[in-house]
Amino acid sequence: MPNGGTVWTTCSSTDDGFLKIIIKDEGIGMTKKQIDMLGSPYYSLKESGTGLGMMVSFQIIRSFKGKIQVNSEKDIGTEFIISLPQIP
Repeated sequence: MPNGGTVWTTCSSTDDGFLKIIIKDEGIGMTKKQIDMLGSPYYSLKESGTGLGMMVSFQIIRSFKGKIQVNSEKDIGTEFIISLPQIP
């Protein structure tokens, strides 16, 4: 967030047995095209980024049978919703 802002995090259980983690910011946001590219190897929105961090994060979440959803609006911010199965 180039001009500062707030980052919110929440964590809760869902009725279908998942742990839901939400991370939301007031950053620059992303377009639909940028969101669709997230997790692709070597894709980065940072000038000095390698484009591997999101790919590895997506793989880790999926390896635990989790899901990730990204909601974003340009110049408003971005929200990541990560759902991981709870261990009984």
